Parts: sequence; C-alpha cells; structure tokens
Amino acid sequence: MSPALPEEQFLQLIPLIVFLLIMLLTLFALSSLIWGLRGAIHLTLLRQHGYRTVGDVIRVHAAPARTKTQYYTVPTVTFTAPDGRLITFKSVRLDNYRVGNRVDVIYLPGTPSIAEIPGASISSGPHPTYLQLMLYGGLSFPAFAYASFQILLKVIN
Repeated sequence: MSPALPEEQFLQLIPLIVFLLIMLLTLFALSSLIWGLRGAIHLTLLRQHGYRTVGDVIRVHAAPARTKTQYYTVPTVTFTAPDGRLITFKSVRLDNYRVGNRVDVIYLPGTPSIAEIPGASISSGPHPTYLQLMLYGGLSFPAFAYASFQILLKVIN
C-alpha cells in the first residue's frame, strides 16, 4: 500500500477540523446559555428576596447603543453591606446616571455582592442581555451539539 500524499492526508483531516470548530461554537453557545440563566436567576432572586438600601454612583461607563450614534450610561455603584463591607457592582440598568448620584440598591442578604439597581430586567443592558444570551444559547446549543455529533460519527467511521 502506498503512503498517502500530503493532500490526501489534509483532506482526511477536514472532517476533524470542522468537528473541532463546531465543538467550539457548541461550547460558546452552552456558556452563553449558562451565563444568561445565571443573570436571570440573580435578578429573580433579587426581586423576591432582596433587601433595599442606598448606594452611590462612583463611575459611569459609556457603552454604544445599537444605533452607534447614541450611548448608554452604565453605572458602577458602591454601597455598604450590613456587615460593614463596601460592595461595588456594575449595574445592567441603563439610565442617565452621573457620578455622585444616590441610587436605590437591592441586594441579596446572604450575598451582598449580588446587587442591582431596582428596575433592571433580563432584557435590558448595553451588551448582549441575559435574555439574548439565553435565546442564543438555547437555540444554537442543540443545533451545534447535533452537528458536532454527526461529524464525529463520520470521523469515527
């Protein structure tokens, strides 16, 4: 039997390369789904069990809106937890906040680092929102997983 030519060897690797690329997309879709669910769960827990306090806006980050001509302001807020710790978080709530503004804060009593400005939702935010991440991950993960499984079967056979 004659040894395979380099071109033939490369052609034999194409299904494996495609499999690896689709697996990367699958992992990205799964991580998007998990991250979106995590954020949605945090917001739900905050609404149901959160304690309220007041915090200060210490930084405002401008994030481009979808139109690219407008900007969202994303506030970074600090507040003092009941145990005296200073907690800092970046909100997903978009509004016209300025440094020094006093804002309402809702936080989980056992985990004050999970905090938000009341009114934040799973469908608001300057970057992919929790809802968008859940939709992308939930819809694309099964498709990518199925495609990678089918390619893996072809590589094995």
